[in-house]
Amino acid sequence: MAEQAKDISFACFFVGGSFPQLLICDDMIVLSYISNEARMTDKKTKDAVAALKVISNPARFKILRILLRAQEKKQEMCVKEIAEAADISQSAASHQLARLEDRGLVCASRMGQMRCYKICDSPLMGRIGKVIRQFDY
Repeated sequence: MAEQAKDISFACFFVGGSFPQLLICDDMIVLSYISNEARMTDKKTKDAVAALKVISNPARFKILRILLRAQEKKQEMCVKEIAEAADISQSAASHQLARLEDRGLVCASRMGQMRCYKICDSPLMGRIGKVIRQFDY
């Protein structure tokens, strides 16, 4: 029986970025390179996904946008003010503020019986702030 020729298709391309450029013409090398790159950026990927999850909630997005505007005026805001500005209940505002505080995005202080919040100075908040400002119209 005659052996049939197999259709072998592959791509040759240069891969650059943070690694030396490689000419890849072998499926196994491509897969190895991709999985190696995935391992090296796994923490960065997880951090990016976590940051996007934070702002995927409409209430948290609104709260951060409100606090970013307050930060420009060098102001803190209490839960009641934030809830009113975000058009959510005080309970919902407190819940979301606690989640944001746990992630180090907002900082709280006490003024009598009121808890007031401001944006924390952190690299993650800096990145999230840039994203939120892109949608601030």
